[in-house]
Amino acid sequence: MQKSFIRKPISVLLSILMVLSVFGGMTFTASAEDQMETISFRNEHEVRTISGTHFTITPHADGGIYADGCWDFDGDYPDDYAELTAEEIVHHGITFQPWRSTDSLPKNGNYYLTGDVAVANRTVPNGTLNLDLNGYTVTMSGSDAIFAIGDRNDDVLSLFDNKGTGKLTGGKGYEANGGIVYMIAGTFNMYGGTITNSAADFGGGVYIKGGTFNMYDGAITGCKAETDDGGAVYVQSGAFNMYGGTISNCTAVWYGGGVCVDGGSFDMYDGTISGCSSNYGGGVFTYNGGSFRMHDGTITGCKGNNMSGGVTVFSGGSFVMDDGVITGCN
Repeated sequence: MQKSFIRKPISVLLSILMVLSVFGGMTFTASAEDQMETISFRNEHEVRTISGTHFTITPHADGGIYADGCWDFDGDYPDDYAELTAEEIVHHGITFQPWRSTDSLPKNGNYYLTGDVAVANRTVPNGTLNLDLNGYTVTMSGSDAIFAIGDRNDDVLSLFDNKGTGKLTGGKGYEANGGIVYMIAGTFNMYGGTITNSAADFGGGVYIKGGTFNMYDGAITGCKAETDDGGAVYVQSGAFNMYGGTISNCTAVWYGGGVCVDGGSFDMYDGTISGCSSNYGGGVFTYNGGSFRMHDGTITGCKGNNMSGGVTVFSGGSFVMDDGVITGCN
């Protein structure tokens, strides 16, 4: 990993132009006067500035940019250096600011976690919330979902995890539905992170009463519908679009160990549903006006104790398979 490290004596004006190939063509310009240094980084979309007195800029393999204070001076500089004025992570065209609370989550804005968070009550996004788990874990310590989305149709939650180890866990659902995420309206975009070890009556991981859930990446694993349907995702109305990611090892007592579509729609464009189980439709169960269209992707190793391990279509449901693979289910 390559770093740029800038040191200067007081009252010396420095102007340094650095082009670091590790950033894929980004250009960093640093200038310093007296006790303050400023670094601006640019790509084709934006210019961001970080100001401080003595710090490092570190590239990351995922394209993010990290600014950290560096205080290991050799004694040649005074002690009254100012702190950094910004700590930012940039990816997906979004600039994320640090969220430092350990017992609450933001309701809107662009934030990354700086440590694990334990919450006792659900967070209701108000507007647009872009949240980067940054490798940390959010745990529900009470009897609730972690997020409830949809006081307004334009409320949007987008979940990221630039380090690949971030988790949402321990949810018990809003009014016992949707272990981690309960949707009334609005949009939930999942670009990363893992929803895991949560339980509810309907929708062990996510419950969609309305709105749209777009799963681009990440995972829903080890979630349970303890009394009813939809081990990972329950669609009562609205839409679930799966473009990637994995749903695995989720269980339901009755319908849809992976996904239950009871009205609304489920379109699977890619991704994998594996190792899920229920009494009826281990992978996907659709009925009561619900539709499942499999454009591509894989359903594998799922088990239905009484009916169809892969996909079950019951009264009023529909299933269209354009492409993809269903294998090893029983």
